[in-house]
Amino acid sequence: MPDMYVLGKALGGGVVPVSAVVSSAEVLGVFRPGEHGSTFGGNPLACAVALEVIAMLRSGEYQARATELGEHLLRELGS
Repeated sequence: MPDMYVLGKALGGGVVPVSAVVSSAEVLGVFRPGEHGSTFGGNPLACAVALEVIAMLRSGEYQARATELGEHLLRELGS
């Protein structure tokens, strides 16, 4: 089990670059307010987009489509 997950730019669904770090309070608790910053940290647009992308992923539709397209790609590459 990893101590931390780093989710890269794709969390913004291709609309805006959004990244996230997910971990336990024990790991992330080493930072206090003002000790760490980022270029776009807390950007309201990026946060709204990320929340919408997460809501879209909950349906499972996009994961199913990715599976379908991946299988198609593998078939075509195998030809």
